Amino acid sequence: MKQDSAPQVPAVLVVDDEPEALQELLEFLDLNGYRCHGATGVDDALATFAADAGIGIVITDLNLAIGNGNELIGRLGLDFGDTRAFEAILVSGYAGKEDVIEALRRGAIDFLNKPLSGDELLDAVRRAAVRLARRSPGGERLEARLDEMMDTVLRLGEEVSGLRRRLEAAPPEAAPATTAAALSDSEPLPELTPRMWEVLAHVGAGKTNYVIACDLGLTENTVKLYVSQILGKTRVSNRTQLALRAAAWLAAAEARGLLPVRPEPPAG
Repeated sequence: MKQDSAPQVPAVLVVDDEPEALQELLEFLDLNGYRCHGATGVDDALATFAADAGIGIVITDLNLAIGNGNELIGRLGLDFGDTRAFEAILVSGYAGKEDVIEALRRGAIDFLNKPLSGDELLDAVRRAAVRLARRSPGGERLEARLDEMMDTVLRLGEEVSGLRRRLEAAPPEAAPATTAAALSDSEPLPELTPRMWEVLAHVGAGKTNYVIACDLGLTENTVKLYVSQILGKTRVSNRTQLALRAAAWLAAAEARGLLPVRPEPPAG
């Protein structure tokens, strides 16, 4: 008897002509389990979409340096509408009513205002994935299984958040004996992205997620995801231990040339 294959979560194409904003969105979606591609313009996005048949969701800024998001959605519909299903989400910090109407006319399912919140973006991506599942063969079955998977993810997220709150409320533990000077050259360091090292520096300074978000221009949910990811990669048991070891790791990473730019310590 042939078993049903697991529902495939569609890959996401993010289009933004601001490299830093693009990288933030890609890292955020990657932390939430989505396979992502980035593009900075209409032609780049069309080529990327054509190269990966797994892309099913397109998130595009309205105003691009060359072209705009509405143009991209229209071109995707003309070039691929007969052969591939996709859902489009348009984002903008300053869009008029005419832009919104045009986006909906071209087939966008969501129009999000900047600055984006993590929850708002994830909700829009989930709605797009559900709509895409409905349009595929056996769509109702896939949709039901996708809903079940997402419910599980949300439940686990709530449990992790509750555990994190309890750990953060716990009294500080004794500082570990390891110091930057005593850290062996052969001792492995956590494999973190530059942004994760930056967040770690702020955690080491005792900053809350809210303050870190304000300092780095991120949403608080994004900071929470970064901290959770760092905890997983460093394998320490709680945020207090993470803060105590941050200075040693950062100093050792800089000494070994693993930091392209040393994060500036937060003021305060």
